[in-house]
Amino acid sequence: MKICIICSKFFPIVGGGETHIFQVAKGLSERDFKVTVVTNESSKAFPKDLPFDIKRIKGFNDEKINLNISAPQLYQALIDIDPQIIHIHNYEPYLIFNLFANSFKDKKVFLTIHNTPLFPKRVFGTFKNFEAEFAAARNAINIGSQKCIVVASEYYKNSIEKIAAISQNIEIIPYGVDFKLFEADLKSPLRKKFKLLKNDVLILCPSRIVVRKGIKEAVVSLSHLPKNYKLFLPASFEPKDVDYFKEIKILIIALKLQERVILADKQYTAFEMPYVYQASDIV
Repeated sequence: MKICIICSKFFPIVGGGETHIFQVAKGLSERDFKVTVVTNESSKAFPKDLPFDIKRIKGFNDEKINLNISAPQLYQALIDIDPQIIHIHNYEPYLIFNLFANSFKDKKVFLTIHNTPLFPKRVFGTFKNFEAEFAAARNAINIGSQKCIVVASEYYKNSIEKIAAISQNIEIIPYGVDFKLFEADLKSPLRKKFKLLKNDVLILCPSRIVVRKGIKEAVVSLSHLPKNYKLFLPASFEPKDVDYFKEIKILIIALKLQERVILADKQYTAFEMPYVYQASDIV
């Protein structure tokens, strides 16, 4: 059986949704499904030994969606792949898919929402206008051909029920964990790399550098803790919100925390994150 997973953000981005999609694609492929991930064009190289295919399309970035480019490329990708199942992740790709969804009525369509809503400010964040995002999300769900909407928690389920005007089939399936990545004898080199002392306490804030993740609040909180407490921000390398990151760096200097806040000097992939967690004391 052929499965097409559509997502505008994917590995090597390290985020909850992106890591989950990667693990689902990998797990299905290892169970003899033919999986193709259709995602945005990235300058980052993917590993060469992945068990599934990746199709990159242009103009498919959440922050800069270009319908003139991404819509025809997504349509053609689905024609070429000809999957039995189409699994779409997040509102932005679903908005584009709905432009030509009637052409794929014979497919089983599933929708998973990872976009974190924050009523009444945000539904998915791309439009930067809550009312417009709410209306677009409602329309996408109500006219959509999805057999089921899959979410990871009750919070996401409740948000979709608020958005949708029509009753939906919503399934809660929590994100899974690949326990092979977290072996008991895993040895992380990071505490040595960060020159931590034996009694140092490393706080990990693995979130992307965006306002709603509360990174500035974590920095301020650190200033109230003993000096042996350190904070590591693994997503601070090439951060998504550059202006917000500048504010964070200014705050770090103002609070004299340069020696206690550890910024990333590289991008940490999903494969490396277990070592990051192993080195940490508080997450």
